[in-house]
Amino acid sequence: MLLLIYLRGLYAYYGKPTFFYKDAYIMRDLGIAKNTLRQTRNHLRERGVIDFYIYSGRGKATRYLILETDFAPELKGSKFARKESKPDPFSK
Repeated sequence: MLLLIYLRGLYAYYGKPTFFYKDAYIMRDLGIAKNTLRQTRNHLRERGVIDFYIYSGRGKATRYLILETDFAPELKGSKFARKESKPDPFSK
């Protein structure tokens, strides 16, 4: 639950449903181990609250997508709200 609150704060800070953030920063800020981060992230994905894509390589950030809008504040004025479309944030 702590990871969800943390990611929700990042979602509100960046102001868009998709954002990048390094695992090392999350582990440092929350004081958790890498294995705990993996387990919690996978649990939130199974629940349908978030989705994420881990880029391989040293120093790469993970791409997060907040799916459950009940846990995330509504972003007014975002380009997704204006277009009224469902974007595919993981398309390249």
